[in-house]
Amino acid sequence: MSKNAIVLVIFLLGTNTIVFCQSEFGIKGGINNSSFYSYFSKTDYESDYKSFYNYTFSIFYKEQIKETQFFGFELENKALKSTMELYYNAGHASFYHNVTYDLNMIIFYFVYEKSLFSNGKIDFRINISPYLGYMIKSYAKGTGWNYEYVSDIDTNGNNISYLIVKNWHKDEKNTNDLNKFNIGARLGLNLILPLSERLSFFVNNTYCFGINNILKIEDARYTGLRSIELKIGLHYYFDDKTLKIWNRKE
Repeated sequence: MSKNAIVLVIFLLGTNTIVFCQSEFGIKGGINNSSFYSYFSKTDYESDYKSFYNYTFSIFYKEQIKETQFFGFELENKALKSTMELYYNAGHASFYHNVTYDLNMIIFYFVYEKSLFSNGKIDFRINISPYLGYMIKSYAKGTGWNYEYVSDIDTNGNNISYLIVKNWHKDEKNTNDLNKFNIGARLGLNLILPLSERLSFFVNNTYCFGINNILKIEDARYTGLRSIELKIGLHYYFDDKTLKIWNRKE
């Protein structure tokens, strides 16, 4: 690592320490229900997606930039699972794909929150957070078929090719069916209940949706990942300045 890089890291850590003195830190965890979804319809293309429940856990910090507004960052580890059933009816390009995907992702959020109501006993906020996600693990299991050209030699010694229906079975880790990177946005509601001057309990309900095509399957429809999450967690306030929202006059 170069000297400039080391200086930059030290500077950022020092900057974050200053920010933390005027911010809130927290942890949260809960469950999510996730599935794939398609953006566009095709008359010759049938799809069905089954959702599953799984876990999610994250840490975050936020700085109060105005009396009712907050900005910060969040790092989340999320497990997702969904079954994807596709049938593409297009002559020799037809295929059938029925695979369940188990995914584990690290997601980084840019968090913006606005308090809609606060009276000292509760604080109700909306949350808008664009995100960048990276798939650290994946597992795919399922079956399907597609047409495939095979080559052979006829009785006269000539090379010939013809189509066959090839049945396949998939049972693999780190599948190549999906893109590792995921870009999207999260919309959420936070209900915060103060436990003490420095500590609060909260309930968080969010909807996350990917906007990039996560599929790498040829001729497959543009497909994203989405999830609905329910979490609980704790806020810790580092400075009294961040507590002024509790005491503001309506």
